[in-house]
Amino acid sequence: MYNFINDKIISNLDKFNKNIVLELNDILNLDIIIRNISKILFCTKDIKFCDSCCNCNLINTDLNSNIFIINNNINNKYFNNSNIDYEKYIIDNIFLPTINFKFKLIFIYNINLLSNNIKNLIFKKLDKDVKYIKFIFICNNINNLNFILKTKCYLIKIDNYNINYNINILKKKYNKLNYKSIITSLRLSNNSIIKSYFILNPNNWIKRIKFINLLKSNFLEKKSLIFILNLVNFNEIEIYNPIFWLLTFILDSIKYKNNFNICIKNIDSINILKIISDLFSYNILNIILDKLIEYFYIINKNINIDKSFILIKNILYIESII
Repeated sequence: MYNFINDKIISNLDKFNKNIVLELNDILNLDIIIRNISKILFCTKDIKFCDSCCNCNLINTDLNSNIFIINNNINNKYFNNSNIDYEKYIIDNIFLPTINFKFKLIFIYNINLLSNNIKNLIFKKLDKDVKYIKFIFICNNINNLNFILKTKCYLIKIDNYNINYNINILKKKYNKLNYKSIITSLRLSNNSIIKSYFILNPNNWIKRIKFINLLKSNFLEKKSLIFILNLVNFNEIEIYNPIFWLLTFILDSIKYKNNFNICIKNIDSINILKIISDLFSYNILNIILDKLIEYFYIINKNINIDKSFILIKNILYIESII
């Protein structure tokens, strides 16, 4: 669901030169949506959002002082003193120019509940088209909003997620690929169109095909995973990383072994999953899976660690048991 929302926001990035009214239907975890939108707008990498750059990390840890959520209270790391006058703080601080970033991002939910003083101040900022502030007004129904907001902001409406919408878009873009390839890309990316575009990009898709061929000739025929050490680029984003691909194949093989076929990601490689599940016991597959998960856990927790050392150590351990 959230990847669908991320894609919808990313596809409208050019609109964020203006202020936005975001109409969300049936959203339970609004804080997650706000965090993801913030990362999409502040991320420093080409793929939005990377979840690993300095800006994304600041948002993950609530340390970006230029993001505010205004409702009937303020949600910000630097505003945690309940004795501070709420309205005065907004007027004196939030609407001031930012120092370290190009703009402040101010989410306003249920604007109708705010005091008249704050609402009037917001409308003045909208009228002046202040460049150092970006407003995102969040509502369930745009028809209930003030007329000024409707005329001064760009509307982005996010409907309920529909898997067929994503499939049809990808089919048009990659019409030479079969249906199973499209579904595989969506499952690998947790139904994100943006990430599926990258996965299905011919250069990336060829890498995956090469990986699968090596998996057949080494892992299935020789029971060896050493080949993967030559494929890994430690700077690659996770979903394009051969270690991630291997992890999904092992996890899918466990699912196949347990007849959980409906949850399989690599739906285009069922024949390989069948061979893996027949070749290795449930316990061995789980040990391999644990070691791969351990690798990702260690490198994500320790940014400065030698990734190659951890990978070699874990792969050699897997080699010893298979």
